[in-house]
Amino acid sequence: MTQYLTTLLGVPIATPSGAVVGELDDLLADARQWPVPRVLRVEVRFPDRDRGWLPLDAVRIGPDRVSVDAGASRNPPDRTHLLRLRAQLLDHQAIDLVEAAVVRVNDVVLTQTSAGLEVTRVDVGLTGLARELAPRSSRGLLGRLTPRAPWQHELAWTDIDPVESAIDHFQLFDAHAGIRRLAPAAIARILPPLRPGDRMAILGALGGETVAAVLVASDARFRRLLMTKLNQ
Repeated sequence: MTQYLTTLLGVPIATPSGAVVGELDDLLADARQWPVPRVLRVEVRFPDRDRGWLPLDAVRIGPDRVSVDAGASRNPPDRTHLLRLRAQLLDHQAIDLVEAAVVRVNDVVLTQTSAGLEVTRVDVGLTGLARELAPRSSRGLLGRLTPRAPWQHELAWTDIDPVESAIDHFQLFDAHAGIRRLAPAAIARILPPLRPGDRMAILGALGGETVAAVLVASDARFRRLLMTKLNQ
């Protein structure tokens, strides 16, 4: 079963008796899992705007509501290795390792497997943007229709590098391994659109010879900019 993150955001969270206790505000996934992150917790937003967290095995996610078996803890979990899919991936930059291009994550594709609910793909096309911008009541329908749309553009999780500064502090499994496999000329193409901190994080993950080759492949003006930053 496949679901889209945008179709779940804002969905009511209710007890078995039907009492609504809040709404789904985010999903937290273990960024260390390989080859794809696995969702571990649901972040709940209460009516008083406070937040709570539930283990995934304590909830049942339906098309229009989430049922819970227990109360949510208001004590935040240890987030050292947890990736907040809405706050730190949705609407953020990532690198398409196949096309060597910078893309925007418009939606996150979740797949239920025998191992659990996993982050298997991201939508970087117009369909993901349409779901995100649509009223919540229409997102479920769009989620069922858009997988067959000709303008859909989804990338496998293993084909992207989420380099956005918001998640730089996470210990992702073998961070930037995909970028290290790219040719220096391809790396030189993807660096300019990135934020300065993301550029330096990528260069810091490369060997000295590769960094030198990337500098050679960059245009003269951008090369001077990079060398200035590297010498600081």
